Amino acid sequence: MRLRALIRRLAVPAAAASLAVTGLALPAQADTSDISFPLVFLSTPETVTVIDGQSKTVKFDVYNYGSAAENVVVTFGTKAKPIAADLGFVAPEGCTDGVCKLGDMSAGERRNLTFTLKPDTTSTTNLSTSFPVSATVDGEESDETSVGVVRSAKGGIDLETGDLKDISLSRTGFTKLNAEFRNTGNVDVDNIALVFAAQDALTIKAKYRNCQTESESEDGYGAVYVFCLLNDGMAPGGKYAVSSDTPVTLGVSATAAGPYKYAGIVGAIALTAKSATEFRKQIAGATGSDLELTTLQSGFTVDLDEKDDLNPEDNTSLFYVSVPKSSADSAAVGAVFKGEAGDISSVKVGARNLGPTAVVPLSTTWMQTVQVRIPSDLKVTAIDDMCLPGTSLDDIDYEDYTSLSGRDYVCIVLDPMAKGGKEVFSFSAEILEGDHDAGYVTVDGGVQDGNSANDRAELTVQASEDEATLPITGAPAGMIAAGGAALLVAGFVAFRMARRRRIITIAG
Repeated sequence: MRLRALIRRLAVPAAAASLAVTGLALPAQADTSDISFPLVFLSTPETVTVIDGQSKTVKFDVYNYGSAAENVVVTFGTKAKPIAADLGFVAPEGCTDGVCKLGDMSAGERRNLTFTLKPDTTSTTNLSTSFPVSATVDGEESDETSVGVVRSAKGGIDLETGDLKDISLSRTGFTKLNAEFRNTGNVDVDNIALVFAAQDALTIKAKYRNCQTESESEDGYGAVYVFCLLNDGMAPGGKYAVSSDTPVTLGVSATAAGPYKYAGIVGAIALTAKSATEFRKQIAGATGSDLELTTLQSGFTVDLDEKDDLNPEDNTSLFYVSVPKSSADSAAVGAVFKGEAGDISSVKVGARNLGPTAVVPLSTTWMQTVQVRIPSDLKVTAIDDMCLPGTSLDDIDYEDYTSLSGRDYVCIVLDPMAKGGKEVFSFSAEILEGDHDAGYVTVDGGVQDGNSANDRAELTVQASEDEATLPITGAPAGMIAAGGAALLVAGFVAFRMARRRRIITIAG
């Protein structure tokens, strides 16, 4: 569907993973021996357009991607660049003199805040300006950004979607997506598409004649989209909600991995007449009822020829769905280097997921790894781009992370393994003369893996068809300690991954 291109800037096909990579790739701000620290960031719009004579409420989020944060403070303006009085700035509720004391934020917590702008229309100095916003943790700066303000004399379309709270769902539970929508512009909008999107570990049900469902997958992270073309428009000043007679429900897939927070989005988009016509052709002949809106507040009627939304950032609302712990049995995949002395042999080792659910995606607190120990008397000639030398993520030689002189390597499972999925890594080595003591492959299955018996597999050398080295037997090796070290190593991993794949990131 071509309409999907219209919401790529709005929907988040891999939101949670993207947020994790964004946070992980940041430089460490603490001692590398204990990289457990808060990461508080601001998600503010780059620019806010305000229609002359009207006030504009601006929503933004404060995220803590790291460990627990104490004494979080958000400040608007600085001594060097205060917010001009003629912008009509009103700080979020509970804040004093542009300073918001949020207190403590737990790991992974998100706070929704709003401020209001109503520029003085008689001023000639506030036609286009900006002001800084910063966040500190216990007095130390954590993030700083800038919000631009632009006045519009003509006005236009300005659709908004109300905030949705983060929720928790079991695998048998579901919830209604009771989003509210506003048209805070001064233009009637006739052709509106509602968008409901989520990572594919979640399910969305909206089986209505005027809705279509799509799904896609990108590097192991999938998404489901529901597009609904409304029969009625939104008048300026109007406030609306999905009718209780035609609910849209959100649930959790039976194979969804947990514990994890998955991302979802609800939004409203003003379509061009051409896009709306295309959509209507696609649903022509469909039967059943239509998804409808309920009017919560009546608007007024005007007629201006304007199609672009003045503030597209607030067309959507992002929310997270916490899913409880599930089981996923990660099993190591071993291999055999075959050949005579002097030969270069290649193998693929890694892990498979035996289920019954998927493995949780990487986050700021954990990423799945595979430890590889090469058999003795081999000269490693090439390793997979997703692997680094070391016995664990705490044991990477960051000064010489391209070295191939050792026997121990750690590989990152970037894409979450679905039930029955497999992830392998390539290694090549020259077989030397010697005894070829066996190596091994060990997978870290995290908290989901309750079966340690298959966490380790053999990695051996077979010098001829009749002779093979004896495998190492016994209890599996200990789990790889990812923990806080994942924060530091991911920067190196991301650099190497860029050579072979695109990393998705979230804007704002």
